Amino acid sequence: MKIISKITLIMTAVAGIVFGILGVSFMGMAAHMNSVIASASTEEVVEAVQETTESSISTAEVAKELPNFTSNGANAMLVVGIILLIYGIVCAVISIIALKKLEVAKNKKEIKPYGILACIFSFVAPGVFLLKLTDAQIREKEEEEETRR
Repeated sequence: MKIISKITLIMTAVAGIVFGILGVSFMGMAAHMNSVIASASTEEVVEAVQETTESSISTAEVAKELPNFTSNGANAMLVVGIILLIYGIVCAVISIIALKKLEVAKNKKEIKPYGILACIFSFVAPGVFLLKLTDAQIREKEEEEETRR
């Protein structure tokens, strides 16, 4: 059970890093969208929309709705990116701290807070595995090292 806990914590830390990378990517795309929106003229956007769709949209309609539509989309993408980045960082940090505490823990009491934190701020599986560990499973490594010496 201890090895499963370690594996899930490592996988959770990696997933946190991936979420962080996705968050940064979303924020970069939002910034790029804002720069493209600022540099594009209404006529260029109308032509691009008319080329990709069958409907005919008047330039006046696009000019009226385009700033709101595009800025809201870019802002939403920015917010999603920030949320993903924060979640990824918290997930990775909690997983790494719990993994280090698992290595030095002597009993279940030392690991329980990190199991609860992992359940709340990270994925549920590593937290559940940490909470299910018994004192004997935590001390297994110490006993194995003593028998090797």
